[in-house]
Amino acid sequence: MTGCLQIKNDKYYAVINLKVDGKRKPKWIPLGIPTRGNKRKAEAELNRLLEEYARGGEDIKANHSEADILLADYLHKWLKIVKPTIAYSTYQSYCNMIDAWLDKYFRELGVTLGSLTASQIQDFY
Repeated sequence: MTGCLQIKNDKYYAVINLKVDGKRKPKWIPLGIPTRGNKRKAEAELNRLLEEYARGGEDIKANHSEADILLADYLHKWLKIVKPTIAYSTYQSYCNMIDAWLDKYFRELGVTLGSLTASQIQDFY
């Protein structure tokens, strides 16, 4: 596993090259360290992150098991993530749709994120 430091908006980011399903996938992690006079500190943090990922950190395990999460649970997780980036009325609308229709239908089927098919979506419609 390899990694490097990158700079965006005068802050350091760690870019870790993960292998997922045999393909290289870069993961950008904001370090929150200002660039001015902190290169050694950023390198130390990068090395710590590389060691954590080499040991099989929790983030890696979460990425592999995300396909096993129920679609209904993933929708609620996604809604929490996008809440700060959307208007309150849009959030309420999404929340109502998930709670009223999507959660019940897909939870009863036991559909996971990795097993969702186009025909299941069409059946829902």
